[in-house]
Formats: sequence, C-alpha cells, structure tokens
Amino acid sequence: MAVVVGSAIWFDLIVHQRLQSHGPNLAGNIDVVASRLFFVPRDKSHQVSVVGLLKNVGKEEVNRIVLELRLTDKDGNLIDSIKQSTRDQLEPGDEVSFKLSAYRNIHLPQSDYAQHSVIVRSATYR
Repeated sequence: MAVVVGSAIWFDLIVHQRLQSHGPNLAGNIDVVASRLFFVPRDKSHQVSVVGLLKNVGKEEVNRIVLELRLTDKDGNLIDSIKQSTRDQLEPGDEVSFKLSAYRNIHLPQSDYAQHSVIVRSATYR
C-alpha cells in the first residue's frame, strides 16, 4: 500500500512540474545574428545543416531556446521545416553558436533549396 501511495504522489509531482508555466516567452529578446546553410553528403542523398549565432539582446537570462528552420525554393515557397531546441545558458548581451540538423534525408534535389531562415519560436528560463 505504501508503494502505491508513494507512486501516486511521485506521479502527481511529475505531472504538475511539467504543467507549470516556465515564465514568459522571451523570443523577442533573441536575435539570429548569422546563419549558414550546409548540405551534408550521405550514401545516396544529402542532409541539411545550419550553423549560426544567437544573441540575447534582452535583460533576462534564458536557457532553453526553440528554433525553427524554414527552407524555401527560389520563389520563396516553403519546401521543408525543422524545429529543434537548445539548452544553452544565454546571459543578457551574450552570444552563443547553434547548429540545426535534419537527420533525415532532404526530399528534393539540393539545387531546389535556395534560401533559409531561422526563427526563434520561444526562449525561456527553466
């Protein structure tokens, strides 16, 4: 009986911790300073990787940033998207490098991937 009660209390604590608000979204305080698109060769295709820099232009520290990479063709049409998060400590005024990788193969020829953009979806302190 003690194990059942203890498990129920532990489960309740875990669920409440995950549902708690993690503070305001500070995405507007994070600037994408630079980014560069790379194609990584694989056996019969390529994978996409973007490397860049983020800067915290705000007054609050963040340590979890969710980034979205949008890949477009020469006409600006969206052809692929990748969303990943980082767990980097970023103090106000500091910069940090990032790397977004698509571990799955790209589905169009490399020449179709004309442009990319990196969007900061969320930035929080947990």
